[in-house]
Amino acid sequence: MLLVGGLLGGCAPTASVKPGYDFSAVRRVAVLAFEGEGGATVADEWVRQLLRVGVEVVERRQLEALLREQAITPEDAPDTLQRAGQLLGVDTLITGTVSEFVPAQRLLVFLGKQSSSGSVVVTHPVVPLSGSNARTTGSVFGLKDSEVVSVSATVGASARMVDVKTGGVVWASNASYEGVDIQSATETVVLTFLNTLRPVWPPLSAKRPGHKQEAR
Repeated sequence: MLLVGGLLGGCAPTASVKPGYDFSAVRRVAVLAFEGEGGATVADEWVRQLLRVGVEVVERRQLEALLREQAITPEDAPDTLQRAGQLLGVDTLITGTVSEFVPAQRLLVFLGKQSSSGSVVVTHPVVPLSGSNARTTGSVFGLKDSEVVSVSATVGASARMVDVKTGGVVWASNASYEGVDIQSATETVVLTFLNTLRPVWPPLSAKRPGHKQEAR
């Protein structure tokens, strides 16, 4: 596999690309639900961003109906996925695994007295709050020695593209990102994947999928 890198915030994420593979022949793809919590959300974001740049993507209901009929899952062996792709009439399949899928949280922290060293001791459990991501706001009205703190949403995933004619993996990458909410984190991770494909896949070269900061 050839390594392709892209700049993002001082880091250079890499993707493995099969040398000599003709990505210009990839015109119709199917995106399988990724393994792990949040897998369907990541797959849906792949579909959305591919459609934005004009890639033909198999309709999700058609794909899911075939997978149920053939009892095929993303965890199956490459030759099984290859057969599914051939039945769908696609050039490649995109699938992968979600390793992290943590929505943003607001946490109510009850603080103890300050120690002689200057550190603050947490004397009570951390209490999750409903709602979207929040910045630190200091003490909560009516609750002594308390503070609201925010925890960013985190999405981490690996992805691969499988050629249906050979059953071989022609591209693979992984990325993770912390965002203000789960939607923006998911979008940025998928955008990072697409940007590693952009130098070799003509539909992406012609139109940049987006302009958000990439994942690490």
